Amino acid sequence: MAEEVSVDIQIEASQKTGAIDAAAVSVDNLTKSLVGLASAAAIGDFFKEAVQEAVKESEALRQLQFSVEATGGSWEKLKDQVEAYGAAQQRNTRFDDTTTFEVLGRMNRVTGDLGNAMRATTLAQNIAVGSSMELSAAVDLVSNLMAGQERAVVLANKQLGAYSGNAKSAQEALDNLSRGFSGASTDEESFTKGINQSKASIGDFMQRIGDGLIPTILELVRILTFIPREIEKIAEGFAGMAAI
Repeated sequence: MAEEVSVDIQIEASQKTGAIDAAAVSVDNLTKSLVGLASAAAIGDFFKEAVQEAVKESEALRQLQFSVEATGGSWEKLKDQVEAYGAAQQRNTRFDDTTTFEVLGRMNRVTGDLGNAMRATTLAQNIAVGSSMELSAAVDLVSNLMAGQERAVVLANKQLGAYSGNAKSAQEALDNLSRGFSGASTDEESFTKGINQSKASIGDFMQRIGDGLIPTILELVRILTFIPREIEKIAEGFAGMAAI
């Protein structure tokens, strides 16, 4: 009995190990191509960051999906639209798609409508670029205006002056800011935008590497948790034989 269990384990473990061989070969080939350019430690950091990039974007999309579905939308129908918007913002502004997805998720929770959330996200990014305001602060301001907070109107008038047009209501402030900062993020020509777009391209490359590595890592974890359980079965088999 113990011998049969041992054989079964070897077969199943072999099957599980074989599932990661193809990915391992790809990783090995990429590693070899990087060896001439960087140290072993740097290559290790590259793969670590690649997985982190993939996980970060995956988490941003997961939270956005929850937000869309919680407000009655169909993620299956809207996913392509969301990804196209994120890609367009990355291509045309200083903001990468992951950052855009994170902001979009928050705006969708406030507005309850993906179209309005996209307009609010674009406005926040325009304000951040046009006024040199931190994106997080611009997101706070726009989301609070979208929620109709009077305090946000006062803050907009104080911080953005003529662009807010001494607005008397949140909607008036949003309208004035939309006109005043229209196209600011896409029209920007700066060193910061160029650097961020280059970093975003590198980030996308690393995400693709990370997307390929994550299944391999998960399979390896499953193998490592599978083996101790099966060793325990072998021990139980031997114990049963000894008791006979």
